[in-house]
Amino acid sequence: MVSALETNADCENPLKQMEVIQVQKNLYVDGLYCSSCDALVEEELSSVNGVHGVQANHATGKVSVLFDGGLATFNEVRLSILRLGFNVWMW
Repeated sequence: MVSALETNADCENPLKQMEVIQVQKNLYVDGLYCSSCDALVEEELSSVNGVHGVQANHATGKVSVLFDGGLATFNEVRLSILRLGFNVWMW
């Protein structure tokens, strides 16, 4: 006979089973004119739950975002940029 303690000890931790779904999106953001714009976008996107990395470049107008697809969606990322007053497209 197996005791309850042994049975529970053999169960896997459900947190170990959760997968992190890393998503990287490269965006074109219209209106990035200076390093302050870069900082503003980076700060805003970094505050989105699940975003792990942001790099904005006003010289190219491109923003690269790395996020956990299980915690954040592309739409949340996009809306965060739109709320700042910038237009955003995928490239």
